[in-house]
Amino acid sequence: MDFSVIIATYNRRELLLRTLQALKEQTLDSDRFEIIVVDDGSTDGTAQALQNSGAMVVSQANRGPAAARNLGLQHARGSWIVMTDDDTIPSPHWLEGVEQAIKSHPDWIGVEGRTVCPDPDPLGHWVENLRGRQYITANMAYRRDVLLELGGLDEAFPHPKCEDTELAWRCLRRGPIGYWPGMEVLHPNRPQSLLHLLRSARYELSEFRLYGKLGKDYGQFRRFGHPWLMLALIYGLVPLLRGWRFRHQLTGRRAILYALVHALRPFFFVYYWLQWTAKRVPLMR
Repeated sequence: MDFSVIIATYNRRELLLRTLQALKEQTLDSDRFEIIVVDDGSTDGTAQALQNSGAMVVSQANRGPAAARNLGLQHARGSWIVMTDDDTIPSPHWLEGVEQAIKSHPDWIGVEGRTVCPDPDPLGHWVENLRGRQYITANMAYRRDVLLELGGLDEAFPHPKCEDTELAWRCLRRGPIGYWPGMEVLHPNRPQSLLHLLRSARYELSEFRLYGKLGKDYGQFRRFGHPWLMLALIYGLVPLLRGWRFRHQLTGRRAILYALVHALRPFFFVYYWLQWTAKRVPLMR
């Protein structure tokens, strides 16, 4: 077995089935890769929907995507672990792209692919990686022996953010990670409710654990060398730049909603920060 595709999923049954359909259409011979879906405690009928999917299905209580991917790693047989999300659409040549990358660069221990959003929306969830050095698990491959040696992803991040960057940091100590545009995945926009957009501010807590682990190397992966400076960028400059980029979409009620979200998110972050401080959770260890 050459490749093990690992997908962590939680309550996204229909989107997951779309991803699995794209994997059935891969141009790489099907006997050269396996698909492992880790159901992270879904309650929407995901397990039943996967019964005839052809994928290996592993289930666990809801513990987050890092723990789910680590569980998938324990069951994987492929020489390379290829990761994507349950809301992506891998291109038909996706796995062939991984193979081309590692054949062209046998010294690489990891490969990140090109991730494209066909319909970005300033009030939705979407991901892009057009130039590399982002290491997002929506489109990432690593040698299995390296991941096993390093113990997989760090499951102690307070929220599902930054654990992919931290994994890349450890892997880069073992060897180079390349970028291969032919390894392409579509990541369509996923609409978000107002409450979800505001509550997503809690994800920034993970930046502090990342900083605590990377120390002086933090600046290699972030524009600034400290998470408080990153937060100033996220809550100050980014909304202005994104608002300008999507100015033709942000009219009327949507413009008011966009301004409201970005005016309130810093206060939500402070609320979550105070919660963690009160619990004395060691974010920086």
